[in-house]
Amino acid sequence: MNAVSITSSNVGLIKGRLFLFVRKRVVGYSIVGGFVLVLGLTTLITLAEVVHLNKLLAGYCSTIVSVETNFFLNWKYNWGDRKIPLRSAWIKFHGARGLTLLFNQFLYTVLVLAGLWYLAATMTVTLFAMVYNYIINDKFAFRKSGGK
Repeated sequence: MNAVSITSSNVGLIKGRLFLFVRKRVVGYSIVGGFVLVLGLTTLITLAEVVHLNKLLAGYCSTIVSVETNFFLNWKYNWGDRKIPLRSAWIKFHGARGLTLLFNQFLYTVLVLAGLWYLAATMTVTLFAMVYNYIINDKFAFRKSGGK
């Protein structure tokens, strides 16, 4: 049985790749996500409290603003190095988000109709989908053709 020796250069290489991954994708994804969350909440509160739009409809509208902003910022900044054509990435991104969005909107509606404050319902749905959406973005929507 062959054992792979772990040298300090291997450990350094692993640490370097992990640091680049975290810096390049996870931190960038978190920054975009935070911005999009604030934008979505601002849109939601404005539509619900200032415009007095029905809270369910306001939630749907803020979702559209959030999803489109999320797509463009992630396509440009977090996965821009992969040079995925806009149209191709947009189609794959929205295809992957289809089921997630349906489930999120269903959950949001159920929570609001059950009496949960609409902002708490938004946060619950957002946290639920965050990790899943990162994986879908990285492995499907912004995946290079023929890449892993």
